[in-house]
Amino acid sequence: MLTKIEEFMFQGRNFTHAVVEFALTQDKLLLTIAPWCDLNSTFSAEFYDYKITSLSVDPNPDEHTDLNLPWDIIGFDSYELESNRWEFVLHCDDIEYVFESSFPTLAVK
Repeated sequence: MLTKIEEFMFQGRNFTHAVVEFALTQDKLLLTIAPWCDLNSTFSAEFYDYKITSLSVDPNPDEHTDLNLPWDIIGFDSYELESNRWEFVLHCDDIEYVFESSFPTLAVK
């Protein structure tokens, strides 16, 4: 069962996805994903008024940690908070971002 943010980001495409762009500016977090089978078929969303609450990198010294994009999305959870805010947990192979923001909007490029 997909979470609300996975439904929004994956746009009904039942494929494994990758993060192909992750960009932070002063006012927004831009997240661009694509199915692994077609990395040129991207979907971007803007998360406004974001606050990163946790960042974890896999500390396993026995394996090579690769933080270069694309990142394999293992799970993308969303939890509704108060005041139209959401908590998002983006879990990828070697990195996990937890952040709060309003629900994202489609990014126009």
